[in-house]
Amino acid sequence: MRQLPKVAGVRHRMIDVRGTRLHLAEAGEGEPVLLLHGFPQHWYAWRKLIPQLAGEYRLICLDQRGFGWSDAPARGYGTDPRVDDVLALLDALGLERVRLIGHDWGAWTGFHLCLRAPHRISHYLALNMMHPWPLHRRLLPQAWRFWYTAILEQPLLGRLVLARRPSVTRWLLHKGVADRSVWEPAAVEEFVRSTGEPDRARAGEALHRAFALRDIARLLLGRYRRLRLTTPTVLLGGERDFVLPPGVLSGAGRHADALRIEVVEDCGHLLHEERPDLVARRPGRSSASARGRAPSPQRGYGAQAPPEDLGRARPDLQAAPRPVDHQAPPRPAQRPQRGLERYERAAPQAAEDGEQGAVAVRDRGHAADHVRALHQAPPRPQHDVEHGPVTQRAVRATLFAVRLAGFVLPSLSHVPELPYGRQQMWQFALQVARHRPHRVEGSVHALLGIHGRPGRGGHHP
Repeated sequence: MRQLPKVAGVRHRMIDVRGTRLHLAEAGEGEPVLLLHGFPQHWYAWRKLIPQLAGEYRLICLDQRGFGWSDAPARGYGTDPRVDDVLALLDALGLERVRLIGHDWGAWTGFHLCLRAPHRISHYLALNMMHPWPLHRRLLPQAWRFWYTAILEQPLLGRLVLARRPSVTRWLLHKGVADRSVWEPAAVEEFVRSTGEPDRARAGEALHRAFALRDIARLLLGRYRRLRLTTPTVLLGGERDFVLPPGVLSGAGRHADALRIEVVEDCGHLLHEERPDLVARRPGRSSASARGRAPSPQRGYGAQAPPEDLGRARPDLQAAPRPVDHQAPPRPAQRPQRGLERYERAAPQAAEDGEQGAVAVRDRGHAADHVRALHQAPPRPQHDVEHGPVTQRAVRATLFAVRLAGFVLPSLSHVPELPYGRQQMWQFALQVARHRPHRVEGSVHALLGIHGRPGRGGHHP
């Protein structure tokens, strides 16, 4: 086993959680703060934050399963198992309620933790990660930024890349910061060595694949729309984040009671590496003042200090309440047909009533012509009611990814980690991607609410 890197005041221990031994790095005393790292890092990612918070809080830096010095089992790298690990860890430590800081994949886990057990998290600080209710019209045009995850999530290929191509991990770490001078060479090599271990490389592959197979489908199908974030939350993003640019970080609308979004200037995807001083100010003051939907992300402070207390309501940052729509619901689709049938039934009787009847028939005829035109017109393009119209560029980017999957996925015919039932589903998906790509494209159009196919006479926004 590799030697643990040294950080002043940090004590280490192992704890059994759900049949897996997890490594904890703890420092300080006081109110507990749980820290969840992202990829490709482990507990050592918080080395710059620990000295600034250990004097006020009890810091619990967890190596999530498969990373750092924790065990790397064959399964359990989906979002739900990771949340189960955290809840079981809190029970094992006897902690009823904690503050939470998460970065990247750890931040995604943190959002689900707040949704499932809001009574266990008092305040939440998310770094460089979107919430579960992104605007699809903003996210889909940026999907190309996740191109490297399409490699890491492939069975066997992902682990080979991470284990035998350390330059990939090194590139991710250097690309994640706006100024590479913030890195200590020893820290970069520590993360590269850890990610390159066979078990850790397999865990990294499984982590990305689980998100692609489960969480992306949940996002597209709107499985989070009935959930509500009640934990006071601050989401920090980097202005130069190469994965999630500021345009992707939108408000959560009615899905969040107290969510505030801030963009830090001249920073990338690793805020805790570039601005640990700014991150350190947040755990005690992460009660967001803005409620409802934020009109736009608040631009960061750069070298300027943030407000003294984010828990106080600030009129200049208070989002306007969403107007309540009291309009009547739209008429059902069968109403025009009913009007047309009513006219056709009334026309013979009105003709027998003489001149007045003839005038009535003519008037009704004009109305019926309009009704008939509406009934025979091609369907209007549907839009996402909550997220607005879907742009044509987003559709093209999505279809390009679908077509690309048709070339890449068929070469991967076996996933050893999946049980038999899931294996059959995977084989079916490969066959569809290879031989029936138009079915996949049709599903994409159905999910995005678009009739027809762009460029082939279809109707689209």
